[in-house]
Amino acid sequence: MAFFELLTPETQSRLDLEAEEMRVPAGRRFIKAGDSGGDIFRVVRGSLEVVDTRTKPEVILDVLGPGSVVGEMSFLTHEPRSADVRAFEDTLLLWWRAEALQATLDRDAPLAGDFYRAIALVMSERLHNASRVAASHVSGAGRARGPGDEIAGVRQLADAVKAELLRIDGPIRRDEAWARELLPQVMEDFLTQGARLFKGLGAAERAAAGGVLARELSPYLVRSKLAELALTSPGGRTGTSALLNHVEEARPRGADALGRALDRVLMALPTTRALQRRRGGLLDVTCGVLSEAPGDKITVINCGSGQLIAGLGLFLQEGGELTCVDADRPILTRLDAATIARSPDMKLRLVQEDLAAFALGRSALYFEPQDVVVLNGLAEYLPDRVLATAVRAGMELLKPGGVLVVDMLGPTQDGFLFDDTLGWCTLRRAAEDAMALLADVGPESLEVAWARKAAIVLTGRRPR
Repeated sequence: MAFFELLTPETQSRLDLEAEEMRVPAGRRFIKAGDSGGDIFRVVRGSLEVVDTRTKPEVILDVLGPGSVVGEMSFLTHEPRSADVRAFEDTLLLWWRAEALQATLDRDAPLAGDFYRAIALVMSERLHNASRVAASHVSGAGRARGPGDEIAGVRQLADAVKAELLRIDGPIRRDEAWARELLPQVMEDFLTQGARLFKGLGAAERAAAGGVLARELSPYLVRSKLAELALTSPGGRTGTSALLNHVEEARPRGADALGRALDRVLMALPTTRALQRRRGGLLDVTCGVLSEAPGDKITVINCGSGQLIAGLGLFLQEGGELTCVDADRPILTRLDAATIARSPDMKLRLVQEDLAAFALGRSALYFEPQDVVVLNGLAEYLPDRVLATAVRAGMELLKPGGVLVVDMLGPTQDGFLFDDTLGWCTLRRAAEDAMALLADVGPESLEVAWARKAAIVLTGRRPR
């Protein structure tokens, strides 16, 4: 729980105005164990090492990156510093002198109330963690590991990953190619350990563990464009068109060298590779079930990034009708204006409709019977019962013998990273589970028409 993240934006802005800047060269110690406490420091750029120099060799107790705070608890107690703090690299800090900060808080009661509330929350979390660790030492012998142990393990994993990213952050600015070779192994180790820790956790424990990773790693992850789009957009939980476009373009971007390298690694993970592959698979399957003569009617429910729509528009150049259904009017407008290169022989219809209402069978959509209906990128957001209802709704739009096409994501080892850490929550189904779920819904000739690892496309026909 980061101290400044608990403050209101107004309090953060006011405190930033009260701060001084301090620049600390790499390797310089600016806090010494035994010094009087009280001053508070926040890392703006660079990183710090908290060091116990009483042992030989010295022990690095913690590595603090951008956003980390030093001294907020000692501001209350004024106890002597318990360890040395030095700059791991050239570092920019915001510095609040204890006397000046106390005078500001004494003059401004609302500011003081928010400030001390945040300190109380940080103190509460630390006491809770200390109590849990103490309890585990008392009662841990001879018992099975429980969810609390896994959460503690997640914290350790987050610390280890942060340390690796901090180790890479400085050198990568001088040699980006070097980090490209190192980061994949860091991510592979992270995924292996994370998948093991999340395995068997219930929904509440997964949410708590994911929250730990998000809080601890987001200062680094958001430097990647993919993570920035997922973490900073409320729509990231359902895959915004901007997020899907970035994934499908597969062109790594980031705020800096580390961000670009992280984005490249994230683009190569099983989930993102499945999202990239399945658009091509979905287009191939849909075009493959069309008749050879022009004039087919196709409806796509959910336009997604628009790339599938563009591909179908090109395929229907000799004639046909393409209906695009989406809740987002700007997406439909962009499709009409720019996405589809089409001939006068192809009819395009754009329909704004609540996709949730469609999935629940409450839609008022009515078209002429369609040759093909595509449920595009919906299955991973719909629980079993709702997915079955959406499939029935799609079949009702088909003519007898018409084909329903559904794409979905299969399980992957990196699911905890996307679902629980980045907040891009999806429901993953193995192909056989999806087939069993939809077998009783009504499609004839239900089959896996295309599959590449976690990218799956199913087809089924409406009975004649």
